[in-house]
Amino acid sequence: MRQVEASLRRLRTDHIDLYQIHRPDLDTDLEETLDVLTDLVRQGKIRYFGCSMFPAWYQAQAHSISAQRGLKRFVSETSPYSIFVRAIEIDVLPAVQQFGMGLLAWSPLNGGWLTGKYRREAAVPADSRASLVKGQWGEHYPILRTRFDMSRPGNQRKVDMIEQLSGIASEAGMSLAQMALAFPLSHPGVTGVNFGVRNMRQFNDAKSGFGLRLTHDVLDAIDACNPPGSIVDEADRGWIMPWMAPEARRRQPSPVA
Repeated sequence: MRQVEASLRRLRTDHIDLYQIHRPDLDTDLEETLDVLTDLVRQGKIRYFGCSMFPAWYQAQAHSISAQRGLKRFVSETSPYSIFVRAIEIDVLPAVQQFGMGLLAWSPLNGGWLTGKYRREAAVPADSRASLVKGQWGEHYPILRTRFDMSRPGNQRKVDMIEQLSGIASEAGMSLAQMALAFPLSHPGVTGVNFGVRNMRQFNDAKSGFGLRLTHDVLDAIDACNPPGSIVDEADRGWIMPWMAPEARRRQPSPVA
């Protein structure tokens, strides 16, 4: 409640159209979360609310609670989705389609990898994200350095795949970045793409990419390069699921009397 009030003050508005909560909070009961979000809607402070990084089973639980309790429901989900990160095709995208939700895909260029600027034996551009994370960004967010550590197997796979994907894009008459930006919108379950730019050149490139529609031949070629439902590097999943931690997967031994 306090954070919504603070956002309204900063935005100088009386309501928020779509309020997205970021990742599941497994320490807070889901019913309580939905209850508070419903209060915010009824107070007119937000119009709709969505979730982020919710597994399909958690979305199903949320919709069940909303229906049983007469609460408002999540209308959208936001997840990473790109040619390199396709895990949500397995269950999240079918779930949002089943529940009539919108899907806002983020990181369609996989942090800049799918622009083609990172190549084997090529110097890393000074204004690239890979260069930025070596400085102040990397000090504050050490995990970002992992995404551009060229010695990691996942990143080595990306370098190899960039060459193949660049060829597919070139044959289709577009740049790799344009193809990568058009890719998420090719899925019928995707409503829109969250994308940030630092300058007008990037904006114009993105605008042209979002206006393209990929043919079945291009999509089939992408599938052959990185199959549906797969993820090239686990570091790009966007969220380390707590139930995959060793302590959650292994029954602890009973104390010895």
